[in-house]
Amino acid sequence: MEVLNIKNIFFSYNEKLLLKNISLSLEEGEFLSIVGSSGCGKSTIIKLIAGIEKANSGTIECKSTGYMPQRDLLLPWRNILDNILLPMEINKKNLEEGKKKALEYLKKLKLDEYKNAFPSELSGGMKQRISFLRTLLTEGEILLLDEPFSALDMITKEQLQKWLLEILKKFKKSIIFITHDINEAIFLSDRILVCKNSPLDSFEEFKITPNIKNSPEESMELKNKILKIIKGEER
Repeated sequence: MEVLNIKNIFFSYNEKLLLKNISLSLEEGEFLSIVGSSGCGKSTIIKLIAGIEKANSGTIECKSTGYMPQRDLLLPWRNILDNILLPMEINKKNLEEGKKKALEYLKKLKLDEYKNAFPSELSGGMKQRISFLRTLLTEGEILLLDEPFSALDMITKEQLQKWLLEILKKFKKSIIFITHDINEAIFLSDRILVCKNSPLDSFEEFKITPNIKNSPEESMELKNKILKIIKGEER
């Protein structure tokens, strides 16, 4: 069952056309990565889905969403629990009920020991875990993750990739994951869309099978194909 359907989206920023007649869909429970070079418009797509930006034309039909930006955006003067509750405060939701749910999620994700800590006491990887938890608490059926691990070192990034897949086994969510890291996309995804042309007007689609994930040779072959598309060497 589709949880997202985007049809014929056009989007301009400062009179520059970024997206030209873009369409895509997302299935329930699917992990979809969108990869492409910097500035190609991939992050703009999920900002449109989240309602942060508005398309010039076209339609977006989707279930509820939760959006996680690149930076954790944790407020340094609030402890972790209070940071998690901030979106609920802004949206004037029941804070007692929200606190109960936040503590439940912290425990489920084995992060409850950090509830009274402040952001300055946490590593970059731990901050991103907390940021992801805050996104989960929006209870969006579609999670929109905008290069959440891009600022992390390689070891921490790999740990969080494995952690994310483990967490997603506990929560039935559909994911759109923005990244410029092709290895990351192959490891995490069920399907990859590779951005083509400027302005962005189409995608090359690849379904990621267990064989591809488990075979270094097949993964490398796919990575090289994707790189050629991004560099414009395949038309």
